[in-house]
Amino acid sequence: MGDMSVFSSSRHEEERRLQPTQPSVPHTVVAEGVRVEGDFKGQGDIVIDGEVKGKISTDCKLSIGPNANVEADVHAESAVISGKVLGNIIVRSHVEIQATANVQGNVTSGTVTIESGARLSGKVSIGGGGNGSVTLEKDETDQNVSNSEVEEGHVITE
Repeated sequence: MGDMSVFSSSRHEEERRLQPTQPSVPHTVVAEGVRVEGDFKGQGDIVIDGEVKGKISTDCKLSIGPNANVEADVHAESAVISGKVLGNIIVRSHVEIQATANVQGNVTSGTVTIESGARLSGKVSIGGGGNGSVTLEKDETDQNVSNSEVEEGHVITE
């Protein structure tokens, strides 16, 4: 019977691990080849691989794919940007600007990751604009952004 309790315990741990920690939220996809114009609001995660012109807003995660073309101001809880964005990006927690991204607009977020090779033309505000926030401004030469990291209010560039 000792073996049976070990098996039972492991089985319950496995079932608990496989259950989602949060209830399922709606997931919206703007596929490649699709064009959306106007205010675009979602209650769940949004994935954009096509074109959006207007405004984008979600209380969850926004992912902009490498082939996406977005002409919009963006508001989200978190974001991963891989494509082209012409507009301001405002994210509450974390925004990741990947190497394939081309962002023309201001970025405001709690934390920001910018991969080497990403193109960014605009102002970056980190930490909500209050005490301890760091603001980075890119010069007008439109050079590629290098790896940067913010640690306790200091900018470290590799």
